[in-house]
Amino acid sequence: MKLTSLEMFFVREFCRFAGISSDIANGLKVKDRSRDPVGFMTTIVASSVPPELRFESRVFSSLRVACVGPDQLLCGMVLFFDGIEGKLDAIEGFVYGEEWPSIEEPVFWSETDRTMSLGREGN
Repeated sequence: MKLTSLEMFFVREFCRFAGISSDIANGLKVKDRSRDPVGFMTTIVASSVPPELRFESRVFSSLRVACVGPDQLLCGMVLFFDGIEGKLDAIEGFVYGEEWPSIEEPVFWSETDRTMSLGREGN
C-alpha cells in the first residue's frame, strides 16, 4: 500500500523542514492504516524508509496547520521516528474540533498559502 496524497503532503513538510529532497519519500510503503472519527494513524514499512528520512527526535510536528478537504477543515500532523535508528515510523493526522473529512483533497497549509499558490499560477 502507498501513502495517500495527504500523508505524502505531511512527509513533504518534514523534508522541507529537514532540507532534504521530498523525492526520497516516493518509495514509502504503508504497513498499517487506522482511521477514527478525528484522524488517522499510518505506520510505515521500515525497509521502505530511505536512510535520509531520519530525525534526531522521536516526534516532528509542524507548526503550520493544514486546511483539508472541500470544507478546508483545520488539521494537524505528527510524524513519529523510531528510537533506535531515527527512521520515519508513523504518520498521524488529526482535526481540531471537527470530524475527519470524508474527502481529503484539496490540501493547503493555510488560507494564506492557498491564496499565494493561486496567485503564483496566474503569474
